[in-house]
Amino acid sequence: MAKEFFIRNYFRGKHQKFYYKDGFSGKEHLLLDPTTYSKDGKRYSIINFKASPDGKFVSFMTSPGGSEFGQIRVVEVATGKETGNVSEWTRGRMNGLWLPDGQSFLYYKYRQVAEGIPSPENRIFQHRLGDDPKKDKPIFGERVNPEIDVDGSAMLSIKLPAGSNYAFATVEVYPNTEIYVAPVKSFQQATIPWEKIVSLKDAVTSIYHVRGDDLYMITYKHTPRFKVIRMNIQNPDISKADTVFPASEAVVTSFALSKDALYVNTLDAGMNKIWRVDYKIKSRVN
Repeated sequence: MAKEFFIRNYFRGKHQKFYYKDGFSGKEHLLLDPTTYSKDGKRYSIINFKASPDGKFVSFMTSPGGSEFGQIRVVEVATGKETGNVSEWTRGRMNGLWLPDGQSFLYYKYRQVAEGIPSPENRIFQHRLGDDPKKDKPIFGERVNPEIDVDGSAMLSIKLPAGSNYAFATVEVYPNTEIYVAPVKSFQQATIPWEKIVSLKDAVTSIYHVRGDDLYMITYKHTPRFKVIRMNIQNPDISKADTVFPASEAVVTSFALSKDALYVNTLDAGMNKIWRVDYKIKSRVN
């Protein structure tokens, strides 16, 4: 039975506790109480959490005194005990992103240049359970791969689409996004063979989704109101990408993939409309 994880707020949101239960109607089990970390009068909050694919572990990002920086801790669900893995000076919603093996996760880390003063390294690290977090290796970002030039001010993230064999790393310099791809299995290697498949000049936004070997993206190149395109990941040539939702007078604001079709949201004269695009016949129905 699948486990459900949730945060419960107490005292009008001033205090949080983290629970899990087996299924919707299962018994609740307390897994984490941030007050146990409180010291020097600082209150710790749960910023985000992510469960491992098999549900055996949960990574938490906790933050003291409302700070935007925090720590990532890992709790074993069966025992309710921490594994002792604590990653310091983390920040961002991507933190604690688990790999399919359920034994390692990714996080964005800052370095401490002085007592209490962080400085961004603009790098994403991989942590394996049981290893010393201080020895975690950077897998993407500044000074990680000499063949990849990463802007120090860019926003970095990695996406691991469920069921996909690919991992995607993005470098966002608003409003454009650079996209790199690598096999998920390569995360076991010393060096990950990232391949750039979208550059900043391609005018692709940060909204993209994956289905099989196809990458769906929103671009505004030569189309100021945006359009949705599709590119094959095995043969990544964006100049040959298919247009699956063409530009129009309406502005494409977002899209989502489902089992049967692509659903695109547009905005026209203040009115939202959702279009359905069949994967096979490439038609759209509002």
